[in-house]
Amino acid sequence: MYRYLKGLLVSKDIEGAITVENGGIGYEILTSLLTLEELEVGSEVKVFTKMILREEELILIGFSTPLELEIFELLKTVSGVGIKSALKVLSTLSLSHLIDAVVTEDYQLLTTVPGVGKKSAQRMVIELKDQFARRYALGEVPGSGEGLPQSQAGGQGTRRQEVKEAFASLGYSPREINQILQTLDIGEMEFDAILKEGLKLLLKG
Repeated sequence: MYRYLKGLLVSKDIEGAITVENGGIGYEILTSLLTLEELEVGSEVKVFTKMILREEELILIGFSTPLELEIFELLKTVSGVGIKSALKVLSTLSLSHLIDAVVTEDYQLLTTVPGVGKKSAQRMVIELKDQFARRYALGEVPGSGEGLPQSQAGGQGTRRQEVKEAFASLGYSPREINQILQTLDIGEMEFDAILKEGLKLLLKG
């Protein structure tokens, strides 16, 4: 029903809920900690949403990017994974780490998510591995290789990993690095330019 919602971010809480005011109405939206950290109270925001019926109650789920919403919907297709579990996964792992973990069957990383045990991790791998492998080049954030030949997308995946390692060596966290990678079009930039522009964004905070 709603593809996205634009408005003033009135509030957010550590439990993963935000309130966006639009047209005099305050919409409560459940989200991940990743999106929660990216949005500032008092600012105009655009949240990509999905309306879901849960126990006879309509709720809004939303994220700062359509990429995160896409992964959320895929997670919900896994047996035993509901709204809360999917949000916990997205609150614990970055999108690129989640995709890599599923495709490479990294159960150790998947079980770092609260409430996800070995069996749940195995179901995620069994039910999502092929989909992730088809949709995304290994190591890429969803959508960054969309529409590219596999060889070209794979090349960007290699560069993406090199960029990650470079920023990690400078002491930046995986979350900070992934936010930068979602902002920059690395397919059209030289490696040095990626580092230069990335550092500018990171220093701005």
